[in-house]
Amino acid sequence: MRKRILLVCDVKGWGGWERAENIKRHLSDEFDFDMMDSSEFKAWEEQSDSSFISVEEINFILNKTRARFTKKMIPLPELLNFKKNKRTKDRPYDLYYLMFHTMLCAQDIKRVRYAGGKMFSVVTGAPVVKEVFDNERYARNRHMAFKTLASESVGMGANNILSLNELAGLYDGPKYYIPRGVDPNFWQNNPDSWNSLYTDDGPKNFTALFCGKKNSGKGLNSVITPACQSDGLGPDRVNLLINQRNYTDALTKEQMRDWYNQGHVYLVASETDGTPNPALEAAACGRPIISNYIGNMPEFIKDGWNGFLVGRDPKQYRLKLKYLKENPDKCREMGENARKTVLENWTWEHSMEYERKALRDIFQLGDRKMNGNRNAPVM
Repeated sequence: MRKRILLVCDVKGWGGWERAENIKRHLSDEFDFDMMDSSEFKAWEEQSDSSFISVEEINFILNKTRARFTKKMIPLPELLNFKKNKRTKDRPYDLYYLMFHTMLCAQDIKRVRYAGGKMFSVVTGAPVVKEVFDNERYARNRHMAFKTLASESVGMGANNILSLNELAGLYDGPKYYIPRGVDPNFWQNNPDSWNSLYTDDGPKNFTALFCGKKNSGKGLNSVITPACQSDGLGPDRVNLLINQRNYTDALTKEQMRDWYNQGHVYLVASETDGTPNPALEAAACGRPIISNYIGNMPEFIKDGWNGFLVGRDPKQYRLKLKYLKENPDKCREMGENARKTVLENWTWEHSMEYERKALRDIFQLGDRKMNGNRNAPVM
C-alpha cells in the first residue's frame, strides 16, 4: 500500500513550498502527497478528531473534576486516558514531513505526536548549534520543544554537509543528506543582458548582487557593503544591487531572474544559512559566487573555477571583487562554470533522488541507485 505523506511548509510561494511542490511532482510515482502551509496545518490539527485535546475538551475535564483538582493543576489521569483513546484512531498520514527544522519549535505542530504520528524534518541552517540546540535564537520553551520533538522524530535531514556532520554529535536518530535543487530551465542567463554588462574595454559598471532578508546575520552592513565601497570612490569601488525582501513583498520569479541578469557576481556573507537558495539561482543564471564557508557553499564552489570561498571579512571579499572586475573574461568563464556545476549536480532531479532515498529508508522500502555524482550519506 502506498504511503501517504503530508508536506508542511512555512508559507505558500516561499522556498519550502517550492521544495514541497518538487517533492510531490517527482516522487508521486511512489508516494501520495498532500501539502499545507503552517497556518493550514494548525487549523487542520485543531479540527482533527485525533489531534491533541482542544480547549473545549480541557474545560470539560476541568469542570468534571473540579472537586478533586484545583484550577491550576492538570488532571493527569483523565488526560492520559484521553490521549490513549485518541491514539487508537487512525491518522490519515503515514508521515508528517516538516520542510524546516525550526517548525519543531512551534507549539501547534508538536501536537501531532500525541496520536502517534511520525515526524521528519530537514535542518536548513548551519551552524545547527546556533540555530536551536544551544538556544541562541529561541526562547527556552521553544528550544526545549525542539529538542523533545527532534528526539521523537523518525529522522532528520540536512541540506548541507556542514549541518549533517554537526548533527552527528547532537542528534541520535537517523540523519540524511538532502541538498537543495534549482530549475536550470527557468533560471538561466539572458545573453542580451550579459552582453550589455560589458564594453570593449571591460565590464560596464561592475555590479555585485546581494539578496536576503532584513537580518543582520546576512552580513549586508557588516561585510558586503564595506567590501563594495572599498576605501572611497576610486577604481576599486563596486556597484552593489540589493534585494532585501521577505515573502510579504517578494519579487516574482520572473522579476528575480531579470534581477540576477543585472549583475556580474553574486555575494553571500551569512552567519547562518543552509543553502542559500538565491546563490543556486544566481549560479544557474551564469553568475560566479563569492561566499564565506557557510551552508552548502563549500560543496558548490570550486575555488577559482566557479567562484571564491573567503573568510567573513570585507577585505577578502574586496580582493576577489577587484580580481573579477579587472579580469572580465575570467568572470564570464567562472559564471559559465557555475551554471555547469548546477547542471551536473544541483538540479531538482538530483535533489529528489536524495529525498526518495530518505523516504524509502524511513518506510524501509529498500534502496535505490542514485543518479547524481555525489554520495548520499545516511548516518
